[in-house]
Amino acid sequence: MKPLDLSASNLILSAHEITADSVVTMIYLGPRGCRVTLYARPAGLPIPVVPGGEAANWSDNCIDYTLVADGMDFQHFVAVAAYATA
Repeated sequence: MKPLDLSASNLILSAHEITADSVVTMIYLGPRGCRVTLYARPAGLPIPVVPGGEAANWSDNCIDYTLVADGMDFQHFVAVAAYATA
């Protein structure tokens, strides 16, 4: 999976990993301390339980996604989630 380019939202990819069960985790950091984590997993795997303020879930081509924000303004999160799901 190619990482999302969220630089237009001032979010920079800072870490990523792939687990043994094929869950891809990408962590993006903002300039004022906010953090957005994107989880991509094979369809049917449970939604990860993660701390955070806002969350969005969607599916595409047998992949389930969860986007979680921590420390981000709600309107900014809505814009980032809209971009990610487009």
